[in-house]
Amino acid sequence: MAESTFATTGAIPEDIAEDIARDSKLLPHLLLRWAGSWIDLIVLALLLIVPDFLLGNEVYQATMAIWLGAAILYFPIAEGFWGRTAGKLLTGLIVVDHAGRPPGLLKAAVRTLLRLVEVNPLLLGGIPAAIAVAASQRRQRLGDMLARTYVVRLKELRRAGADRAPIAHSVADAGAVLVFTIGPVTLTPTPGLQIQPQLLGSRGAGRGKGPIAEFTADPADPSALCLRNLSDGTYRATLPGKGTVDLGMGRAVRLAPGVVIDFGGITGTVLRALQG
Repeated sequence: MAESTFATTGAIPEDIAEDIARDSKLLPHLLLRWAGSWIDLIVLALLLIVPDFLLGNEVYQATMAIWLGAAILYFPIAEGFWGRTAGKLLTGLIVVDHAGRPPGLLKAAVRTLLRLVEVNPLLLGGIPAAIAVAASQRRQRLGDMLARTYVVRLKELRRAGADRAPIAHSVADAGAVLVFTIGPVTLTPTPGLQIQPQLLGSRGAGRGKGPIAEFTADPADPSALCLRNLSDGTYRATLPGKGTVDLGMGRAVRLAPGVVIDFGGITGTVLRALQG
């Protein structure tokens, strides 16, 4: 359970988890999550019961804080660092952020707090969570919505990473580089290069004086380049054969030949050019 999401899936394009979650069939998804929840409840029960038998009641009572702490931290630690509890490991599920990464402690803690209401066997069981998942287009319970996390099948995440790998590694081809054309300007993307409003011509009016976007190296794959939205508006990126994604402030998209980014009235296009 200790292997990271990226170690198992490879480089994952932005927003891939949202796409996978949206395409998940409701009934199998609910059944897997239901089974995983019961497995995790059994694990929690064992954490609190087994030490009493193994250590004796006197030692158990003296060390009760340890076992309670382990039970409390079970979900935040397992899901935050690995995206998988024992239940999710056995059902083939994984909790990730929008880009397919383990969500981290804060997001996992948010999910855990809402779990007390949504998946509590002493209250309504998993009914609140099931209702939320059924009503959500991205198969999210309330904890997922607040934490911006997604529960998907690991094999689907792996398959998506393999299917989209050629897009992610677009700058690796020998003898060619990526160029980005926007209006009459052609740029050679490099990490740190920023796009100023002036490049948009008249369409750049009213967008402020600061940069509106920046080319960055992908933290998961330094050979890939991304374009990050630095404005407070929303851009739209069209990925060849993959549809469109919205790029809100701070969001990024990986660059590959054929990617088109609409900055609002003017577009930029990624092309491949021979070095020379």
